[in-house]
Amino acid sequence: MKTNSVFDRLSKAMCCGCGVCAGICPTQAITIRVTSEGINYPVLDTTKCIFCGKCQQVCPGFGFDHKELNISIFGQAPENALIGNFQAIYKGYSGNGDLRFSCSSGGLVTTMSIELLRNKVVDGVVVTRLKYGREVRAEAFIASTEEEIFNAKGSKYCPVSLDKAIIELKRNPRKVAVVCLPCHAIALRKAMSHDKVLKESIVLILALFCNQAPSYRALSRYLKKHKVSASQVTYFQWRGDGWPGKTKIKVDNQHEISELSTDAWATCFGSGYFTPLACYCCQDFFGDFSDISFGDAWLPEQKGDTIGTNVMIIRSDKGKQIVDGLVDAKKIHADNLRLQAILNAFTINTRTKRICYPLHANLIGNCPGVTGMSVLGAPSCKVVVKEFIRLVKLFVGVRLHA
Repeated sequence: MKTNSVFDRLSKAMCCGCGVCAGICPTQAITIRVTSEGINYPVLDTTKCIFCGKCQQVCPGFGFDHKELNISIFGQAPENALIGNFQAIYKGYSGNGDLRFSCSSGGLVTTMSIELLRNKVVDGVVVTRLKYGREVRAEAFIASTEEEIFNAKGSKYCPVSLDKAIIELKRNPRKVAVVCLPCHAIALRKAMSHDKVLKESIVLILALFCNQAPSYRALSRYLKKHKVSASQVTYFQWRGDGWPGKTKIKVDNQHEISELSTDAWATCFGSGYFTPLACYCCQDFFGDFSDISFGDAWLPEQKGDTIGTNVMIIRSDKGKQIVDGLVDAKKIHADNLRLQAILNAFTINTRTKRICYPLHANLIGNCPGVTGMSVLGAPSCKVVVKEFIRLVKLFVGVRLHA
């Protein structure tokens, strides 16, 4: 039955599990559930669906025109096809030394979120926390206190859905900033163009650089490796306590297991065996449609850094104004960074996303992809080899965990 919804032609290569479709649905006909593959996926109650088509309008997997969306947000098409529109690029860190050390990579996102709330620029910040019980699951929510923001700090290498936060925001509109991934940012921008409440409520989008968001199978595999059941976990940390940081499991509030986060990433979360299909079709690494986007400072001069430093890309006038104010108030430290420096640091990530992943969209499944982007040419031999290995791992991962 045709429903004029995303479900008319949705595939797992299209769905990133962002949850914006469920959040914007006027009758709450869509719910987000974790599948057997460990990814977030929408489920439609056809008895509630009113065939309005809003879920199709916001879905990033249904494709969009990259140039047109840039013009609608920033007033111009990007001059650089790899990084998108930007006004300035910085490397920096929190002015709070303890917070900088405890966060994943410099503490800028957490510091900025706290200062936005403290200075009443926003009434809340959409961040992600972990919920513990029979399973460990991520939950996006609207933090309304500094303590809630601080407790939600750190990377979450697992699926995250914004549905509950959006539903709450539509029920009780207020000014918020949203900390999210690039796919979330695309969906939110599309939603803001169709929903007046979201357009007026979301005042700032802070995106995190993202190559992939591993499925919950990665977390299950990691816990199994350390002989811990999910129900025993009372605290989990992917990164923190310096840079690149430590991955920690606290068992029954007593026993603690810890290892270098780089080891946990290489052997499990970033291994490629747990990458969702949709991540192979995504073309946005740097968070093109955010006001400010953030990542780790994987720069040659930061090789000896053991505390943590961010790189941030300022894209909008509002983002620039906020960053300049925080620098002047000495809440954060920021130094200018050359465009080529950040492109060199993330060259494989960006070129792979922009060149190879559009091909994946056609190979893996029915995914409309992105139009209106500059053609970057053919991928290098190094990128081709890397992508061949990725696809082998994807196939093996699907077979192993079917």
